Amino acid sequence: MKHLAFSIYELRDGNFQASYVNPVTKMRKRHKFDKAKDAQQFKIKIEREFLSQNYVYFMETRVSQVIEQHFKDFPNSKFGERGPAFRSFCLEFSHYKMSELTWRALKAWFEKIRVERNYSDKTLNAIKSELNALFRPLIADNIIEESPLSKFKFKSAVPPRRPRVVLAVEEVNEILKNAQVFSPDGLYPYLATLIHTGARRSEIRCLSPEDIDFKTGLIHIKKSKNGRERFIRMSPTIENILRNHRQRNPEALFLNENGQKLQGDHEISRFIAKFKAYFPIDKDWGCHSLRHSFAYNFLKKGGHMYQLQAVLGHRSIDVTVDLYGQLHAQDVPCPSPYEPAPGE
Repeated sequence: MKHLAFSIYELRDGNFQASYVNPVTKMRKRHKFDKAKDAQQFKIKIEREFLSQNYVYFMETRVSQVIEQHFKDFPNSKFGERGPAFRSFCLEFSHYKMSELTWRALKAWFEKIRVERNYSDKTLNAIKSELNALFRPLIADNIIEESPLSKFKFKSAVPPRRPRVVLAVEEVNEILKNAQVFSPDGLYPYLATLIHTGARRSEIRCLSPEDIDFKTGLIHIKKSKNGRERFIRMSPTIENILRNHRQRNPEALFLNENGQKLQGDHEISRFIAKFKAYFPIDKDWGCHSLRHSFAYNFLKKGGHMYQLQAVLGHRSIDVTVDLYGQLHAQDVPCPSPYEPAPGE
């Protein structure tokens, strides 16, 4: 958005000059006053007029133009971090004028994506927070008084829709052993990498052979949920599995059930569903259960929260503590201060 640069300074003759550049015409305007107080009042008057004109100009601007300018001004903005929601927002509102981007229109869109994508209130809250990054600078510049998103709220603390499944070390090893029998060149190397890194399923699926560096022993995660790249050190087990797998399949890192390159998360879900039908266990686990299990067993082994944050790729330590602090707490042996510690 255009800004009004206004200055007041004292002249040699003791008078005060108010000066500003019209951001539209680029012409400088100067006015002389006997007193600083008069110059200040003139400044307030001009700023009010400018804000009123600028507001009208802004409200007639297309949302797509405001988004484009936002990214020019704030290239590292959180706005747009969630790709699917951002694309849906742009598809829905890009052709709108800012005057048409009302809280009612936004609320209807949120309800629409809730149904289409089965989003929880927690996810909708996160999307709302990221979209607010578009409106905060406009409020700071006095272009608008408040964000249209402030008119409605989602529940901030809701129980998970699906129970969190955590697997013990023995159960994880059983899954790997069975996967090696079920699909030694397909599901087994994928699940092994997922299990030994704690990464998200899409992060592992998007890995290419070049992302595995056997010289340094590092896996390079390039496509993460929050857009941040990170490196994870390979365990001896996963290094051995990936070496052998690459020798047999140099073109693709992970294969689907037909022996072709693994393309999408839907293929993973279908592959795992078939595997679980052949090798059921007591717990109904999924890919994210393996991530939770990694975190739990990492902490149980003596790992630290900050280390876990780095490995899992969380943007904030608060996210790690919020997700896994309780898992860590439930494994404290006999936390009661009124009972003797084990071994005493």
